[in-house]
Amino acid sequence: MAKNGVENEPDTNGLNGHLSQRDSEVVRLIGQHLEDLGLQKVAKHLIEETGTELENEYATEFRSSILTGDWSKAIAALEKLRPEINHDERVQNMIFQIYEQKYLELLEDGETLEGVKCLRQDLAPLNIQTEHLQKLAQILLVQDKKQIYSMMNWPGKGRASRAALMDKLQSYLPHHIMLPPHRLSVLLQQAQKFQQQQCLFTNGNLPQTSLLFDAKSPIKKIPSKCIQTLNRHAGDITYCRFNHSGTHLATGSKDETVVIWSVASNGTVTYEKTLSCDFEVTFFAWSPNDQLLAVVGAENTPCVNLWDVKAGTKKHESRQSPDDSLTSVAWFPDGQSYVCGGKRGQFYQVGLEGHILETFDGVRVYGLHVMGDGRNILASDSHNRIRSYDFEAILDKEVINRLPNPIMTFCVSADEKYALLNVLEDGLHLYDLTCNTFVRKFRGNRQSMYQIHSAFGGDNEELLATGSECGTIFIFHKDRETPIKELTGHSMDKCVNCVHFHPIYTNLLASVSDDQLLKIWKPAENEDEFGRPDFV
Repeated sequence: MAKNGVENEPDTNGLNGHLSQRDSEVVRLIGQHLEDLGLQKVAKHLIEETGTELENEYATEFRSSILTGDWSKAIAALEKLRPEINHDERVQNMIFQIYEQKYLELLEDGETLEGVKCLRQDLAPLNIQTEHLQKLAQILLVQDKKQIYSMMNWPGKGRASRAALMDKLQSYLPHHIMLPPHRLSVLLQQAQKFQQQQCLFTNGNLPQTSLLFDAKSPIKKIPSKCIQTLNRHAGDITYCRFNHSGTHLATGSKDETVVIWSVASNGTVTYEKTLSCDFEVTFFAWSPNDQLLAVVGAENTPCVNLWDVKAGTKKHESRQSPDDSLTSVAWFPDGQSYVCGGKRGQFYQVGLEGHILETFDGVRVYGLHVMGDGRNILASDSHNRIRSYDFEAILDKEVINRLPNPIMTFCVSADEKYALLNVLEDGLHLYDLTCNTFVRKFRGNRQSMYQIHSAFGGDNEELLATGSECGTIFIFHKDRETPIKELTGHSMDKCVNCVHFHPIYTNLLASVSDDQLLKIWKPAENEDEFGRPDFV
């Protein structure tokens, strides 16, 4: 627009006086990025209009000299920058790298005598990097250029190698003189990487996303909606487990029964049969082929009941002494035997006919897991630790060192990399079994008295679920110590004793409680991985 008939003059003072330090830095970053793209005119206009100095004028001269191979001029410009660098050792290293480039280019051009002169008069007097200097001297005898490239890890004479040299030299210069190489691109990559690391369920492996919006992991469903509440027990329900194929669910109760439920493809369960035991059921284990169920009870239970699930008949009742206390059981992978133990020091391997095959004396067992190798058995004991036992070699070794409080229950991930421990009055702990180290303690669930059984779930076992004495189910991501979901529905004054994920539909969850109810949970259709409504 014109004023008083005179066209407005451009603002030659720029905006620098009105730009904050942050805005000035952003302008410099954009200007550098434009120059990296070869848009020098646009970058120049941006810098002029904002009144921002992209870099020191001597730095500009230095860069230009390096890229054009004017080595004398580059050294002269560097000497002008020396007071700003204020670090003689850095300057000496920069000079060495400049003369090294000059030397290599001379050799490539066949200027051997000039190269020797550069080596003796320019590089050697610097008296630094003596070993590298010897290597440079050795290539004087090399005739094959490709061999020189290989020995020196150098791409050869040209703008590309000079630009690479400039990137290395730039890292020595203070940022107020010259920005680090490709600084805007580096910052954007860092921002995207950080966003990916914050996304759950991806292990940081999100595909490259647009810069126009934040990176977001694919929608991942978390159990959050109760689709069924069932009541077939007349007492507190202590334990639940889907079988390995996911076709059935079993629940055990203090009413001395195990109820077998059929599981439909949509996740709903229906009653199938009841197995009647002579003791309060607190734990059981499905055989690898899902045909048998080994059932144990509370501390005063001296036997293991082995059931044929399909027929609904008891196959045998294994006991060695009426004084035994068998409270935990786990199957060997071949399905031909199981191991059982209890808090009074019994620890047996038992065959399918009920005969005791091996014993480990004096071990007070709280929980058991047979490893996939079929030899090593993990057992938590009365010393607040987990040890590995080999029945064949009669050997044992410590896996998780003694904790301050008792390990009430534990479970192992399908890949046997992690163990999840429910520790009395200390909550839920995750351990890495590959190196026997503590990973994380999770916060939120309450366990001050009762046995609570937790579980791994999700497509990659990234979810952890546990009950609580406050009647709430807590779901965690294994990389976060605070819950990502809290499920309410059981009686708040009753303990949720056990949760278990379906082995096939890995976001389907079963829970049982002292309120005598079995609940089945699945994801709500309109929620994302954080349990928030998903409007995308």
